[in-house]
Amino acid sequence: IENAVGGNFEPVPAGIYGGTIVEAVVKDSKTSGNPMYALNTRISEGATGIGRKIRSWHIIQGPGAFSSSQLLKALDMPYLKKGMTEEEIEAFEFPDAEDLIGREVNIKVGVDSYKGMDEETGDEETRYRNNIQGIFAYDPDRFTELEEDDDAPSSGGLLG
Repeated sequence: IENAVGGNFEPVPAGIYGGTIVEAVVKDSKTSGNPMYALNTRISEGATGIGRKIRSWHIIQGPGAFSSSQLLKALDMPYLKKGMTEEEIEAFEFPDAEDLIGREVNIKVGVDSYKGMDEETGDEETRYRNNIQGIFAYDPDRFTELEEDDDAPSSGGLLG
């Protein structure tokens, strides 16, 4: 799943967070032209990052379509399954994007590095951003807790 966070934020630590889908649209992929869900999921529960939005894209048709199946399965919505007949696949209708908004999920957040440019010096530098590595059915017992560290951000009382 390709994902990114906009802005100059430090990424949240990798782990499992609770999230709410706050924006959802269907659009065409710039690379393949295939339709996809483009989502903004706001972290609502977890060790840190409450309120942070993470963008994700879930291909509906063609290579990579497993991500939309994972998404829809997590939301307990109809999704394409292995073993469906050709007639079932042809008759299948994906849920409208607006039906995803407001739904709670667990998100597996990772951290990627990429090359950026220092705005003051113009030098190339390594930067970091979050990505969503998976979306699962909401379960408040599965959030990742931060390691005990005096420098770690507070959980705001959500974890203990």
